[in-house]
Amino acid sequence: MSRHVVVACLAALLAARAARAMDPPHDGEPVAGLATAVQCTSCHVMHNALGSSLTSDEFQANLCNGCHATVKTGSFGFPWTSNSQAVPGAGGDHHRWDAPATSLDHGAVPPDPVAYPEMAKRVDANGGRISCSVCHDQHDGVVTSSSGPDGQAGAGTPHLSAVTLAGAGAGVVTPSLVAAGGAPPQRSYSIRIAAGGAAGTATFQVSYDRGLSYLPASAPFPATAATARALPGDPNVQVTFSGPFSAGAVYSFYLSYPMLRYPGQIAGNGSQLCLACHPARFQSATRARGEDPSYLPDGARYFSHPVGEQFGNNVYRSDDRGAGCSGSAACQGAILDPGGASQGPGTPASQLIALDANGNVHCMSCHRPHNSESSSLSVSAR
Repeated sequence: MSRHVVVACLAALLAARAARAMDPPHDGEPVAGLATAVQCTSCHVMHNALGSSLTSDEFQANLCNGCHATVKTGSFGFPWTSNSQAVPGAGGDHHRWDAPATSLDHGAVPPDPVAYPEMAKRVDANGGRISCSVCHDQHDGVVTSSSGPDGQAGAGTPHLSAVTLAGAGAGVVTPSLVAAGGAPPQRSYSIRIAAGGAAGTATFQVSYDRGLSYLPASAPFPATAATARALPGDPNVQVTFSGPFSAGAVYSFYLSYPMLRYPGQIAGNGSQLCLACHPARFQSATRARGEDPSYLPDGARYFSHPVGEQFGNNVYRSDDRGAGCSGSAACQGAILDPGGASQGPGTPASQLIALDANGNVHCMSCHRPHNSESSSLSVSAR
């Protein structure tokens, strides 16, 4: 096969996004703060690989930290260093990524291989220990659960990256989602200035395949000033232009997700990913009170805060601050913020005690797997 044929085939694969390793931010799109774009060869080597998956490092966490160990990658809350991992009674503010999957102290067990086959497979391959890829799929950022063999990697909150600039110019492109609360598909965006000038005078073309092709090729769109403009052929993302712009400048960004290997929320019920390893913690209010006839206290069983129960609408709702609000969205405002006032729009996201879509209290109402407010310095008896 000639070199030209190989290049043509590779271009076709990239344009069609056929390769499963090509979802942003690992698809070759420029990433703010990184000198080179993330692509296959950022992690993999064809020969003399140190890792069993043809990786350039034996340990997966080291590969991830190659890019994620500092704040240079933007708004992901890094750095993640080894001392960031939680050690109850000692410190840390992240879920561990190198511990055994089995932990009696934390009610943790390996994921069920029938219910969570991809997660279980990776725990087994890692000698019974968890790793980044047990919960996250570094290759697949799809949104729908039917688009890949390994579950719903695109669950979670959409993230619009910082914008990178290739070329000269003082112009600024600011992307935003057209509508909040949806789940638009992950995508990479490149906006090339076709004709320079101030916002309102300059024109642009947009690419959805990392600059391999631009649309439209013959009639560039005006870079409208002040008002956010929806991108052609994409109903999900809009941009605001502020100039002046230089012809040939390319502004790149991407829309992605936490790349979860399994949905964090199913049918409105939150913290479903936690269920894979912590099933004992998912307890009804009746069980948590020790009143479940099938799960009575015996000195060995675990009892936790109720999970999956509607706030203000459970069998012990008289004890809830939002008693009588029937688990609706209005219950959210009945919860107190750290200052003792009712939560409101100004409550920081990191401190918000959020209910799931069904109005249920769930694991992540109080816990955060990464960048938690608590340093895990206290351990409560269980």
